[in-house]
Amino acid sequence: MQGAHFLIQNFSYVSNMALFNSYGLICEINPNTKGYTRLTISTNIPFKTKLIKFNVWDTLLLKKLGSTRSSVMIPFKVGEEVQVEYSYKNSYPQLVSMVASRIDNCPVCFSSLEGIDAQRLECDGCRLIPEEEHKKRVNTQMQVVSKTLKQYSNSAGIKLELFSENDNKAFAPVIFPNNFAFQTVENMKIKHKYWVAGWIAPNGKFLDVVDIY
Repeated sequence: MQGAHFLIQNFSYVSNMALFNSYGLICEINPNTKGYTRLTISTNIPFKTKLIKFNVWDTLLLKKLGSTRSSVMIPFKVGEEVQVEYSYKNSYPQLVSMVASRIDNCPVCFSSLEGIDAQRLECDGCRLIPEEEHKKRVNTQMQVVSKTLKQYSNSAGIKLELFSENDNKAFAPVIFPNNFAFQTVENMKIKHKYWVAGWIAPNGKFLDVVDIY
């Protein structure tokens, strides 16, 4: 809820429509036969990573100027840092605009913020969350102890048991198909080590996986 509050604090109203603004990384541009392109933006909110998924019908929204001296439009690519402006219709995000933008991450909560030429100490997002609720950011090697495909209430998921030598602790995250790490997890091998990026809960017991490579 706190993360959601931080996400929606930066918005404006245009023609009675609420416009939201986020900074993030393009992690999917996937045209399909139905006529639209699936665009997925990965953005960090306080102590969590959120995926914003758009169905884009206007292909011009997926292009940018090639240079400041040219009027030629070139397509955005996966991996680019962008700023997106969007609204909601029937609970679904509708892309209004997308521009290239340098991104900084808050050193405390890792939120995606507009790039600045100065050192950040913290951001408005993490200041809203009590210090005792702050999670620990990790990006470390962990060994796969076990991997089990299970059926949960809404979908199937893969329950992992990972051991971190750095923390001398085992974690048991569940990875669902809507997590971009899911395909990697499907191919993981027992006893092998992988780099795991994510958040460890304040009590030290739970791991929220952002990426595995």
